[in-house]
Amino acid sequence: MDWLPYEPVEGDGLLLRPPRAQDAADLAAAWADPLIQRYVPALPDPDGAGDWIAAARSAPDRRELVVVEDGTLAGGCRLYHLSSSLFPFTGRLLR
Repeated sequence: MDWLPYEPVEGDGLLLRPPRAQDAADLAAAWADPLIQRYVPALPDPDGAGDWIAAARSAPDRRELVVVEDGTLAGGCRLYHLSSSLFPFTGRLLR
């Protein structure tokens, strides 16, 4: 059994789901936004969005999820299993 399922969760107009290859352009645009760069200190390289998605989907110790609101990518979050030695939660806002 997978200790941290990788399934979409929907409620109150929001959808949390794994990132998809189709999200690469939206993620790159968000990561290149100067306002987001100002407030989120450790963003991936916008040119590497596709590589980030592939790595995020295969990470064994965490789940990267994107937040979708009304069909538009609105943010992201990272979840760790409680037994992980890493932080239990981090999140970032894309807009």
